[in-house]
Amino acid sequence: MPASWRLQRWTGSAYADIPATYPTAVNAYNQVGFSQISTTRLRIVMQSGQGSVGLLEVRAFVADPPGGTGWSPPATLVSPLTQVWQHVENTYPNLYGFRNYGWDQIMANGGSINYCVRWDTGASVTAAQRDQIHATLARQFKKWMDLMAGHDNWPYSTVPVKVVGWAVRDRAQLQ
Repeated sequence: MPASWRLQRWTGSAYADIPATYPTAVNAYNQVGFSQISTTRLRIVMQSGQGSVGLLEVRAFVADPPGGTGWSPPATLVSPLTQVWQHVENTYPNLYGFRNYGWDQIMANGGSINYCVRWDTGASVTAAQRDQIHATLARQFKKWMDLMAGHDNWPYSTVPVKVVGWAVRDRAQLQ
């Protein structure tokens, strides 16, 4: 962990510190918020702690993404959806050492997701059934993205779904 860190913005001729409180929590995203700025560059300056210091990931968001309308669920769902979001964001890293696996894959794939479908039955699966399952996955991701667009600066409005494999008990089940 760094002993301290700060963000700087490019003024056009030099970097200037962005006034804010900069946390140094272990095994967590260290978020910082600040007043609106206009810049073409951001820089992170870290002061070394007891050893070397490095950077794992950086995310920078605008308050309201261009073209986005912001997150606007029905008022009765704001609190429960926020609780679910925070639970997932806080539970996965603490228990399993990674953030939400599905979200991580979408981010790692640049906005798409690959699936290997587990067909856990002795029944055969036809090409038409496989196409239906693929279409259903795509529909579900579209519903998810329709709701996620603009929430917490989620960067994707669509997520292409690709079925890359089928796990079956016996290869003869694949028609």
